[in-house]
Amino acid sequence: MLSPADDKTPSSLFCLKRIWRFQLLLFCAVIIQGLTGYSSLCLASSSVKTPQKALAQTMQLHQQETQYAQAKAAYTANNPTPQQIEAIAKQVYTLAQAGYAPAQYTMGQFLRKGIGGVQQPTYARVWYQAAAMQHYPPAMWQVALCYQEGVGGATDALKALDWFEATAKASSPYTSKALWYVTALHYTQQTGRMQLMEKHWLTLATMGDAEAKSNLGVLYLNTPTKARLGVQYLQQASSAGNLMAKAQLGNWLYQQPKAKPEAITQGVLLMNQSAKAGLALGQFNLGRYYYQKRFVPAYAKLAFYWLTVTKVQHPDLTIKTRPMLTGLTPLIASAERQQLAKSAQEKRFPLDSFPLKQMQASDLLPNHFSTLEGFQFKTVHPPEDALF
Repeated sequence: MLSPADDKTPSSLFCLKRIWRFQLLLFCAVIIQGLTGYSSLCLASSSVKTPQKALAQTMQLHQQETQYAQAKAAYTANNPTPQQIEAIAKQVYTLAQAGYAPAQYTMGQFLRKGIGGVQQPTYARVWYQAAAMQHYPPAMWQVALCYQEGVGGATDALKALDWFEATAKASSPYTSKALWYVTALHYTQQTGRMQLMEKHWLTLATMGDAEAKSNLGVLYLNTPTKARLGVQYLQQASSAGNLMAKAQLGNWLYQQPKAKPEAITQGVLLMNQSAKAGLALGQFNLGRYYYQKRFVPAYAKLAFYWLTVTKVQHPDLTIKTRPMLTGLTPLIASAERQQLAKSAQEKRFPLDSFPLKQMQASDLLPNHFSTLEGFQFKTVHPPEDALF
């Protein structure tokens, strides 16, 4: 009789082999999993900032800031020599190569302006972009300008718009400037993004920007459901001295269907302030206001004077002023017209002594000067095109 140990039948041997293979595969899987877990742990531990690494990075940043400040102080010293400028440029270049964003921006400035050598706008653009990718606002601003003006490469209006948007979102002295560029680009490209313009103007308005408040007022006056809010924005901008807001608010006040005499008078005074300051819309609206009562001799003279001022200072409005000036010709003596025209040419205001008679809204003609022509877009510049 065979013992169990002597059982060497083919079926039993086949079972033993299967068990052995299964155990070997299980063992290999455990080893591989262990090695994989260990490598993952090593990678994770290398990516985690230990206190020692954080301290080293802080010390390195402090050292870079110190070296950058030294380079800035050396450059801003009185009349550095060409040799000193070259040494400063090398120091800045070393910091830029190490990834220090302010130094990368300064390298862009040096190369764009040719400081320490010839101008190299293409390389300047590369350094600007390197610093901008680290969210350094001055560099972001410069990258946007590069795309808009074609400095160091081709122009790209959409990329310029994106970078101006990004600069606007970065909290810095460049924020309001970038927002104005953004709204101007939206408007000039006629992209139909009035909602985006409104959004940016609202942001600027919260920052106290009078031009943005005036634009919101103009926009909302043309939106019946927001007209009251538009008046509030115009009042705020007008109080801040914005001439366009004065002209728009004055125009709105005296043309309301049920306007009270004092509101009409206030509107005329606001237009008068903007007209004297040289604003075309104020001069035209004021001349048109007096033209509507031209059969009163004093008002005919005022209308002729302000419409002539508008024509002289703003020839592009001649097509609007010519019909009214023609209608005033038979109402004013030739000698008086010549005297008024001379005063307009010399930018003198001899007519302030004329009485301001309050007018009723029913006496007025419809407004033919669209308020949508009253948007303002600042010619903005960076706070300072500094090298450092």
